[in-house]
Amino acid sequence: MVMPSQKIQQLKRIPQYTFFENLFANRLFGSAVWVFAGKLFSAIATVVINGLLARMLTPEELGVYFILLSIVGMAALVAQLGLGQVIVRQISSARGLQDCASIKPDIQFILLVVVIISCVVFFIGQTAWMGKIIHAVFQSQTINSNIFIPFLTVPFLALQTILAEGHRGFDDIPKATVFGGVSTNALLMSFLLGAFFCIAGMTLSQALVFTLIATVVSVVISFALFVKKVHAVSEKCNTVANYKAILSASYPLLVYSLMIFAVNQAPLWIIGSFLSEESVAYYGAALRLVQPITMPLLIVNAIVASKISEMHIRGKHAELERMLRSCATLAGVPSLILLFVFMFFSADVLAVVFGEKYRHANDLLIILCAGKILSVLAGSCGMLLIHTGNEKVLTVTSVIVGLLTVALSILLVQYGAVGIAIAVATGISIQNIILLIVGKAKVGIWTSMHINFFGIKKLL
Repeated sequence: MVMPSQKIQQLKRIPQYTFFENLFANRLFGSAVWVFAGKLFSAIATVVINGLLARMLTPEELGVYFILLSIVGMAALVAQLGLGQVIVRQISSARGLQDCASIKPDIQFILLVVVIISCVVFFIGQTAWMGKIIHAVFQSQTINSNIFIPFLTVPFLALQTILAEGHRGFDDIPKATVFGGVSTNALLMSFLLGAFFCIAGMTLSQALVFTLIATVVSVVISFALFVKKVHAVSEKCNTVANYKAILSASYPLLVYSLMIFAVNQAPLWIIGSFLSEESVAYYGAALRLVQPITMPLLIVNAIVASKISEMHIRGKHAELERMLRSCATLAGVPSLILLFVFMFFSADVLAVVFGEKYRHANDLLIILCAGKILSVLAGSCGMLLIHTGNEKVLTVTSVIVGLLTVALSILLVQYGAVGIAIAVATGISIQNIILLIVGKAKVGIWTSMHINFFGIKKLL
């Protein structure tokens, strides 16, 4: 029999924390530190890498490099088949329901699918008709002659994302952070620094080889650690993978990923097709500087991804909304500060990072920054839909906005890269408004920042 005094002591042990108190009282704070450090390093490394490339390659070569990376990015998305977010949801949901039996077969199936599709994508990339398509779109012999190494990178790039998300599903945020891009960026930055100071020059093909090696090394280490983790969790489980659930959830996410790609990268292809490779370099430089603006939100998404599934399954919607809006507020404030710094000092920032010749891209940077404002304000609306079973709605929305962005880009390309930047900023803004409203309609949750800044002090 439990005495009243013992019940009181038990109640005292139950943590009655707000989200931010929990942030410092449990593993979430440690995860936040890891993700923040990883994203910060990746942002700095990306700036250094692009700055080194801009100084060692001509603007035309840098433009080709950006286009090739864009092609590889799209091919890797196809190879992933939308399974990056699915593996997080499968693992975190199984762990939340204490169903370890389904973890190992699901992971084996996902990895097998990604490897097979990656190999198919690689071989398609080497066919003559693919070469003709690329030449017809970009009218560049340089791109065609350097296409082999980028397509060889595709399987490893696809696996890099899948493995990192697998680590995240197990709540192993340190490994998810390190092998989700940090290790690759660190290796590539080291290679380029060595080339810059020792060789004092570099060719486009060498830059592509360095990118491939950095990716391969990172993936091999990540795979070894991930396999060890899976065996430790479910070595005695003999159930069959839930093929239907995995594939039915993956294809909407694939379409969503491709549409996000269309909003962000297809305009680069349009510039490469209608304008000069130098214009591609200027637009690509501005685009890469804009990416760190949403870094705090990416940190939030990386931390709360597995938490959304667990809290949604348990019906803790009020708590989930408080968590997402609180995170959006903390992530949004530094993002908005950085955004306005980039907008008011755009030419100087471009000159410092890429060199004086890239000052010409200041108008592009200002417009793209303006388009990111609503992304920051809306918070994790897309992540909410993905991890609450509303990926089909997300897909439809993304398809509509993606097609609108591409159409608008083609229409405005007559005004040069500035017209493309306006189209992209418009597409991003429309997409975030729609996703924010859809998230509220489907899940009953707002993910946007707390606009009442006087309440932030109380929130903290």
